Amino acid sequence: MPADYHIEHAKSSKSSCKKCKEKIQKDEIRIGISSMKGDIKITGWNHPSCFTIPRTIKVSAEEFVNEYLEDQTADGILDDPDFKQRLVIQISSTPKKKEEKHDNPIANRIASYKTAFEE
Repeated sequence: MPADYHIEHAKSSKSSCKKCKEKIQKDEIRIGISSMKGDIKITGWNHPSCFTIPRTIKVSAEEFVNEYLEDQTADGILDDPDFKQRLVIQISSTPKKKEEKHDNPIANRIASYKTAFEE
């Protein structure tokens, strides 16, 4: 079964973005990717600015929003042309990358070996 894509306001602050790993705050707009794993429906969440259209879907960001993204907001947010245009711009821009954190000594050592090897 192919994945389903939907947009909604976060119901709580418990979910995290799959791309940047930051919490998605309650009522913040998020994009969900739902798929079936056996008999269980699994949903992953992304900030709109972190979301990337899967390579298997070969459409523009505007076509993706119009054809694939299901609006599950109570206020029908995708009916607002200004919001829809901002969303298309966010999806089509390069997603932000999480800064690497090397808080543990092993990761620091590996990073220093990589740096030394590249020089």
